[in-house]
Amino acid sequence: MVNNIAIIPARYGSKRIPQKNFKILGGKPLLAYTVEQALSSRYLQQIVISTDFVDIGQFLHGYDRSRIITHIRPEVLAGDLVTTEEVLLNVLDQEWAKEVEYIVTLPPTTPFRSAETIDKCIELFLSKKADSVLAVSRAKIRNGSFDPQTLEFSFAMKNPPSKMSEWPLTFFDNSSIYITKSSVLRQKKFILGQKNYAVETDKIQGHDINDPVDWAFAESLIEKGFVK
Repeated sequence: MVNNIAIIPARYGSKRIPQKNFKILGGKPLLAYTVEQALSSRYLQQIVISTDFVDIGQFLHGYDRSRIITHIRPEVLAGDLVTTEEVLLNVLDQEWAKEVEYIVTLPPTTPFRSAETIDKCIELFLSKKADSVLAVSRAKIRNGSFDPQTLEFSFAMKNPPSKMSEWPLTFFDNSSIYITKSSVLRQKKFILGQKNYAVETDKIQGHDINDPVDWAFAESLIEKGFVK
């Protein structure tokens, strides 16, 4: 029995970057980075690509197709407002996935995570008997509130430090890896559960591509040798 699956949500449409998940980055489709990382994991048993693109097979030549399932999602799950959870639950509703104990969600828009980091997240999930695990990045931020009407800004802290080294340290969800117990996802309809843990990754592994500027930065990371 397969007790885990990786799910790669790869919608064909995209407003800010047309066909983003299938656009060529560094000589190969964006989707390919995540497929290769999933296949290189020591723990992932099956990789499911959930997509609305019926010709997805043309992007999978040369990969171990025995470990890849291409799941064509219904049209109702192909829109801009569809949540990740709806896509994941649709996969879990398939007969071949109903016995899966936990899922590893790998959005293709964070192409630089490593297989080692995926495995580290899985190991943490298993060792803690967690409901969920996610990848996070750190940042030093002097945050506050801003009113776009009046243009007023106020810091959250009364006396925010001037030296960046003293700014508050913040950890944020970088959208690169999520591990969720299937029963928790079915019950809560949310990708994170109550017993939640995290693995910290660096800025490059956590780089999330949402717009043309993010894409240009990803190209620069490849060109300058920051990504192997």
